Amino acid sequence: ARKALMSVSELKKRANEAIGKNDLQLALSVLCQALALAPDDRALWANRSYVHELRKAPADALSDARRAIELDPGFPKGFMRASRALVALGRAEEAYALVAGVIEEFPQDYALAEALAAV
Repeated sequence: ARKALMSVSELKKRANEAIGKNDLQLALSVLCQALALAPDDRALWANRSYVHELRKAPADALSDARRAIELDPGFPKGFMRASRALVALGRAEEAYALVAGVIEEFPQDYALAEALAAV
């Protein structure tokens, strides 16, 4: 019998395990599989953005972060990921403007405050 396809939650878990082991190629592959099953999952886009960041691929990281924001403009992690990618691309002013524009909406979000401080 063929093994059933993994669920999105199983794929997320597998990707997180791969990231923890610094197996970025596997993490990227698994996240691509998960996105094929759940293309509107903001967390998957943010997670893949993070993998691109770790792979030193900031343009790809920015693209995925922007997709996460597009799917949910109230998702602080998307803005944090986009900001970090913009900084890596040498676009610090744009990163600052992006985070400064939303940080008041999420005053308790430590990651956003950290992203703003890093710009």
